[in-house]
Amino acid sequence: MSEDVKTRLGGLAFVAGGLLFGWMFIWSPYQDALNGVPEVRYHTKAFLLVPAALVIGVVMLTIGGRYQYRNKEKKQLTPLGWAIFGLIIALTGLSWWWLESQFSALGYQ
Repeated sequence: MSEDVKTRLGGLAFVAGGLLFGWMFIWSPYQDALNGVPEVRYHTKAFLLVPAALVIGVVMLTIGGRYQYRNKEKKQLTPLGWAIFGLIIALTGLSWWWLESQFSALGYQ
């Protein structure tokens, strides 16, 4: 099996894991809140884990091993790596803001 296929399969695993964790730790508590459960708990780590897994997985699926996201010799990110990192941070903040605003609108603190 070629390295490109392995990378793409790894990306598929990342996307599947991101969707699973997103459903378990973000979407499920949101559905509980919509259903009026008196106390809703969620894990704040999910707001970093889910966007990171989804973004990394989509990148691995779409570009495979064609582009380098880091310089192995210098141990530094390339511009593509920084763009991926920035997207993960932006999605982390947006997902946190979205869920907090939804919970506030539903009367949760």
